[in-house]
Amino acid sequence: MKIALFHNYYKQPGGEDTVFELEIDALRAHGHTVIPYIVHNSQAFARNSLSQKIRGALDAPHSQSSQAAIGAFLAQHRPDISHVHNWFPILSPSIYTAHNHAGIPVVQTLHNYRLSCAAATHYRNDECCHACRPGNNLPALRHRCYNNSAAGSFVWKRIMDRGWKQGTFANQVSHYISPSDGVRLKHIDMGVPADKITHIPNACPDPQDIPELDKQLLNPHQQNICFVGRLVPEKGAHILIRAWQQISTTLRSNRRLTIIGGGPQEAMLHELARGDTSIQFTGQLSRHQTLGTIKQADLLVCPSLWAEPFGLSAIEAMAAGIPVISSNLGGPAETIADGIDGYLLPPGDISALSHTLSHCFNSTEELKAKGRAARLKYTRHYTPHRHAQQLTNCFQQVISPRQKIAATSSTHAELITPNL
Repeated sequence: MKIALFHNYYKQPGGEDTVFELEIDALRAHGHTVIPYIVHNSQAFARNSLSQKIRGALDAPHSQSSQAAIGAFLAQHRPDISHVHNWFPILSPSIYTAHNHAGIPVVQTLHNYRLSCAAATHYRNDECCHACRPGNNLPALRHRCYNNSAAGSFVWKRIMDRGWKQGTFANQVSHYISPSDGVRLKHIDMGVPADKITHIPNACPDPQDIPELDKQLLNPHQQNICFVGRLVPEKGAHILIRAWQQISTTLRSNRRLTIIGGGPQEAMLHELARGDTSIQFTGQLSRHQTLGTIKQADLLVCPSLWAEPFGLSAIEAMAAGIPVISSNLGGPAETIADGIDGYLLPPGDISALSHTLSHCFNSTEELKAKGRAARLKYTRHYTPHRHAQQLTNCFQQVISPRQKIAATSSTHAELITPNL
């Protein structure tokens, strides 16, 4: 199968970029021909003048230049199917129009809640927010929900108003993929037909295939607890630090909390942890360094305050045989079996998290058992090979009806063509 993969990279690297890159390798290893089509927000916005940025904003609901470029790409490569990861904002929904004109089916992965939320998180002012819906999204403009920008929020609103009103998201997309069932249900509620969404969880590389780091970031002679993620309020790193500090100094004396990642909350978190030598910050690490560090840990904590669509770091830890403490919402709540291969807690509950961490400190054998169960779940559900199999099945189901229609049309044309 020849598959085109489309992705609009963000300014700040994230899980969507990682999943896109993994899929290229996984599908190629599965025997497919993969042709990536990539654009970058950072490059595009850096080189544009003010007038070009204004023109781009006006063009955002349906970019003619993007449609023309994608149309030329499809005409050149003629893929059997395309898989879009992120089109926002450069590629625009015109990516679907280009595919419809070319007669090529297009599948979209729902990595976030962008179709009904300017922030893509359903999270605002330290709490879950569902004020916006398709056809009623003025709150996003009022609260500047897209990067605290009135202009950016207005652009998002124009894109969504046009896309939902003209049926672009419901009709022009051949099929959707959701990484969790929660994401699937939310998009059905938005108006995406239920029979057009297939739940396929994300995957991650096997840490056993990744060589150890030359430099050990964690001390193998102490118990190591890790957090991995962008340092933004909804990720809950501040909740973890406060829970950590509720544990007695004696109990923390031979244990280390390592915060991996960067972001706008970084200075505040450093201030919160000031003077606590049991907490270390690594800053942003490469994917190799992050996976290598997780592999050395004893426990991963995902204290998210929003319903993450999947939660990649959770399965990265599980793949390494590391149990996870997670908030009981979003994708991780579907991935982790409480008390079997990890722990699920109420989001934002500092006391519950502190209590569970203390319990884990004194339950080494229990942690190891949960780690083994986590590793087993990974090998059954979240490997790149398993992911490629599920994607292949989905793509074939999308392509098959079109092939039957094409074959029927061809046969009908032969029957009515007179012999000359």
